[in-house]
Amino acid sequence: MDIGSRDKILTDDEISWESRKLGALYGFSALFVASVFGSRALSLGSKANAFSSAATGAVTGYMWSGFTRQAYEKRRRQLIEESQKEQQPGASDSVSK
Repeated sequence: MDIGSRDKILTDDEISWESRKLGALYGFSALFVASVFGSRALSLGSKANAFSSAATGAVTGYMWSGFTRQAYEKRRRQLIEESQKEQQPGASDSVSK
């Protein structure tokens, strides 16, 4: 991010899309890693490995989706508060006096 650039305030739909996108990315990554470790390191059978990998991927994706949603919503609240402070007339005058 550039130093002078301003962050965009995301809408609910954009936050939903971004959180689902990142959740899916981490979920599929976790599914792949769990399937490799499940078959090699844990010596699980193919059926047990498939179920545990799918469960690991689903839970990881769901958790990351929630984490990113909360982070984006928190950042949106901060940006809204900052923009409201900037728009208040005389806010900088009262601080300097």
